[in-house]
Amino acid sequence: MKIRLLTYHFIRNNGAALYCYSLYHALKRVFPQADIKFIDYRPLNMHLVEELKVFKPLPGEPFFYWYRNRVFNHFVRDHLPLTQPYSLLLSPKQFFKKLKKSDIDCLIVGMDVWCLTKGLERTSFPSAYWLQTAPYYQAAYAVSAYKTEMALLDRYEAGISARLGNFQLIYTRDEFTQNLVNTLNHNPAVQVKKVPDPTFLLDVAVNGLKEKLEKMGVDFSKPLVGVLLHGHEEIMLSIYKHFHSAGYQVIALSMYNHHADLNLGHLLDPLEWAATFAFFQFCVTNRFHGTILCLKNKIPFLALLSEQLDAPINCKIRDLLESFNLLDCYQDTTSASFNLEGMLKAIKRVQSLWNSHYLQQVNNGLIEMRTQSEVAIHFFKK
Repeated sequence: MKIRLLTYHFIRNNGAALYCYSLYHALKRVFPQADIKFIDYRPLNMHLVEELKVFKPLPGEPFFYWYRNRVFNHFVRDHLPLTQPYSLLLSPKQFFKKLKKSDIDCLIVGMDVWCLTKGLERTSFPSAYWLQTAPYYQAAYAVSAYKTEMALLDRYEAGISARLGNFQLIYTRDEFTQNLVNTLNHNPAVQVKKVPDPTFLLDVAVNGLKEKLEKMGVDFSKPLVGVLLHGHEEIMLSIYKHFHSAGYQVIALSMYNHHADLNLGHLLDPLEWAATFAFFQFCVTNRFHGTILCLKNKIPFLALLSEQLDAPINCKIRDLLESFNLLDCYQDTTSASFNLEGMLKAIKRVQSLWNSHYLQQVNNGLIEMRTQSEVAIHFFKK
């Protein structure tokens, strides 16, 4: 059997890489003999954005993106099996014409490939990720329209409705996308269900990681706080002062952060990045997969919404934490009621109540996420 995966395997983002790695290995467990590969298709605009980032200097670490690019290229080469590359100049229509000749049995799209924005960092509608009719089985796994601009959704409503009808199975990742599909899909034969991100199925351990981190400057004699936050000066400074006064070493795991004691976001590959969370005593993150890894490693954390969204429901971190009944671990920094003092109080509350109150909710949620994920993956056997 030939299974092909169509997603953003090429972007230099740890969450995207973990999604791909986790989904591939989950499917391989269910179909060990299958030929499973990622289709090496890259929309021209997104490819150019990723390549041009390499030359963007950052104060404090001018070669940050160059190092990051090198690490991710090695990860894709070593861990994600790809088809032969498709031309960057192909239109979605031309791409599908070629794909239909490739004799595949199942095509799966996933991640936030249905996000509709005006920027160059995502595709416009109709992109290759809104599948056309085909002779093979077509599915979406943990697909998301996160950060979609509502005006664009209204503009393309009829076209989206038609494309949704081309799927046999749509697994959505969040409530916003679930509502979108339920509203716009008019084909009763399409099976629709919300499922967890496949990263909940990932169990990662990296040999020699602690020694590598020590060589990079991680001080294991101190408590460690991971920070995945960029560009929010007052918030970051407040977090740094709070944890530094308590004797923590502050480690930045996302973009370069000049307040951190140590920046590792450009030096660790996605599996090393994921495994590093296990060493933290606390984490502050505005990243979706950062939140997932805090949950999986059962470490106390505060997740932040740090960008304005068109619709309140369009927040995947809030949606995730609501399913764990952990909104105490969430702060919306775009809200008029947000303030730094309240954020620090939330951090202290989570720290003091983690073992006695929140940890059991995490354990219960992880069991449920694992169960839902296993059922979803094994459903493909049917």
